[in-house]
Amino acid sequence: MRAALAVLLAARLAPAAAQVNEDWREGMAPKLEGPYCGDDNCYKLLGVATDANAADIRKMYRQLAREAHPDKNPSEEALRQFQKIATAYEVLSDAAKRRAYDFLEADPLRKAMYMSQFKAPVPVVKTPVWGILLGALLCVSVLQYAYRKYAYESGCERAKKVPQMRRLWEELLQEEVDKEGSEAAAPGAAPGGPAGELKAVPKKKKGGADLEALASPGARARARARFMDETLLSERFPPPRWGDVAVAQATLGLPRLAAWGAWYVSWLIKFDIQGVPYGPAEKEYLTRRAMRRTEAQWALLSESKRAELVAKELWVAENFEAFHAETVGAKDKKKKR
Repeated sequence: MRAALAVLLAARLAPAAAQVNEDWREGMAPKLEGPYCGDDNCYKLLGVATDANAADIRKMYRQLAREAHPDKNPSEEALRQFQKIATAYEVLSDAAKRRAYDFLEADPLRKAMYMSQFKAPVPVVKTPVWGILLGALLCVSVLQYAYRKYAYESGCERAKKVPQMRRLWEELLQEEVDKEGSEAAAPGAAPGGPAGELKAVPKKKKGGADLEALASPGARARARARFMDETLLSERFPPPRWGDVAVAQATLGLPRLAAWGAWYVSWLIKFDIQGVPYGPAEKEYLTRRAMRRTEAQWALLSESKRAELVAKELWVAENFEAFHAETVGAKDKKKKR
């Protein structure tokens, strides 16, 4: 029963609501926020009761309109008040509009929902696309750096739990601590400080957990970097660098691509077209690329080993195949033994 009554009321009020919407679109009350009297109460604007008859409404409207008429009171406030009074009288003097208005006033929730569609949109500052992309790159870069730092430090800590690697770590840390202590004890160095304290610790206590606790952050960082390089763990867990994060790569991507293109063109012209013999640096680069070694891995080899590999001219396919077969055969012999 209630649903049927609601449908009936909605059907009867639909023409009035449609007319109000149309009037509003045509500028019925352009200075008001919404249809009817906007956020104001039509009855309060005219100073009449909700059950006032048409004569009382007309009387109050004429009285208020004379007081606020632009001819009598040319101020902007009076003009706005006159428009509100005129709108309130237009709503309450029409029986259909008054019924629709009373229906909405009796249900605050329905009124709020109905009035919200007439509210002027709130201006929103539009963020440019490049700003959104830059913000996303910055967020990704911070997370990327934090993850790489965690992976680097946790990888080092896990490796130190292996007995053989633990001994290497303690040796490297001891070297860094001794180096720091000798620098602090040098003439002209500031007395005291972490290095001086470490130098004063007896040798037997400078190992294991005691040494790590007494070592300065700088000594631990340098020892960690050497430890990761010598164990080749830096290839799996590269140290965190801001130059490797997304925002830096995106910023330097085009310059690096241009530099690589210029280098590649100069290489083609110099060595492939003009036939200039390879120099020592070019031979090392070709050998490292043929062996698929990174710069860090290549730097770990001794000078004699690098010279030996360069002399084999592994960038030539036949030489590399012979070297590969020789290396595989040597490994097989070791396994048989």
